[in-house]
Amino acid sequence: MDGCVFSGGFMKPLSLSSIGFDGHLATWLCVKFAEDALPHIKERYKDTARELLVIGAINKWLESPCHKTALEAKGVALQVPLYSSSIYHAAICCSKTATTAPKSIRWGDYIQNTSHSAYLELTLNKEGGIAYDQYVTETIKENMDYIISYKRDSGQRFTDPETVMNAVSDEMKERILWAL
Repeated sequence: MDGCVFSGGFMKPLSLSSIGFDGHLATWLCVKFAEDALPHIKERYKDTARELLVIGAINKWLESPCHKTALEAKGVALQVPLYSSSIYHAAICCSKTATTAPKSIRWGDYIQNTSHSAYLELTLNKEGGIAYDQYVTETIKENMDYIISYKRDSGQRFTDPETVMNAVSDEMKERILWAL
């Protein structure tokens, strides 16, 4: 089973809690989930100008993190319609990251809200598909290059390195080891 590690009699999937986050990485991953949902939102509601404006504002903050760009992201987030909840949650994560003391924020809650909203937006009115945990695992694996680089550059470690190492390809394992 790809993306899982056998642990204590059950398969332990690569998950959000395996990674460990600070505000920047949490916001970046929230944007990835929101961007996943954007084509499906556009398919149903046609006009996504406000959503694109929010994602642009968040990406501006990620490139130049400061109070001003975070407030811009928060300001445009208030314009996002209810059906774009993944984008709204991503903007709120960005705003909280820039305006709140880091130790008082539970990043996992923001990522969980964003990823769950994106999953619902992706699967709305569709039969079949993948399970939520599988969607999260695949999204993490698709973005592992950035996550590894960010962890290396910011001097951070994975929360559950065993699960991460067992879930990624041999090439990714080599990158992670080189990053240490």
